[in-house]
Amino acid sequence: HWSIRDISSDNANGIWIATYAGGLNYYHPKGSIFSHITGEYGTNNTLSSNKISSMLMDKEEILWIGTEGRGLNRYDKNLGAFQHFRNPTNVGSAAFSNIKSITEADNGIFWIGSFGGLSSFDQKTGSYTNFVHKPQDTNSLSFNQIHSTLIDKSGNLWLGTNGGGLDLYDRELKIFKPFPASDDPSIPVSSNINVILESKDGKL
Repeated sequence: HWSIRDISSDNANGIWIATYAGGLNYYHPKGSIFSHITGEYGTNNTLSSNKISSMLMDKEEILWIGTEGRGLNRYDKNLGAFQHFRNPTNVGSAAFSNIKSITEADNGIFWIGSFGGLSSFDQKTGSYTNFVHKPQDTNSLSFNQIHSTLIDKSGNLWLGTNGGGLDLYDRELKIFKPFPASDDPSIPVSSNINVILESKDGKL
């Protein structure tokens, strides 16, 4: 499928390719052969959706897959087994199931950016904690559509939103600091941030 949304690698030098509507693809240079994994609606041990927007290969070589509208998938490539995790929130559940970014913290907690806001996900318990924009709270998330997440070398969690610029989340104080679009060259020039990367000298 031509619409590639994300790429990840594993310890065996294989390449995992996420596509929009084409499911999951695996390529290994040895043999130059592609493998394809697609989901079937209503089936448990497969992808919950073929519309994949993000992936994360965790420290245990488990592949986590963020779908558009069907939540989070866990794939054990050694067993060929899938598990599905849907955000159980009663408010905006469809938006939270539209996952755009997944980042793993040192403690194993996942930070997930979606169309519903930011979620922390404990893979051991399968539980979610959600964070959303609250107009009356200046310490809340600046915008609910999050397209990118990054934990920098200092442990700071950065969020790229689709309309609110850049946010910094203080995980100890549990507050958000916004960096909206500005003419200042040190601040993002756009309100829409799709990718965040960190240079070797710690610059975003």
